[in-house]
Amino acid sequence: MATNKEISKAYTDKMLEDYKWTPVNWRAWGSFWGWGTPTGLGLFFVLTAFAVWILFHL
Repeated sequence: MATNKEISKAYTDKMLEDYKWTPVNWRAWGSFWGWGTPTGLGLFFVLTAFAVWILFHL
């Protein structure tokens, strides 16, 4: 049976391994909607124009 120290070491090693790969996969979730994509930037401009249109018609 593993001791608490061994479990803690394994957990720490796993967290460090995950942290090491974080910069590589930082765009894995939601990158399609990010500022750096045409879709994300286009949505920003469309929603801004829509908000201005609503405010103009009040």
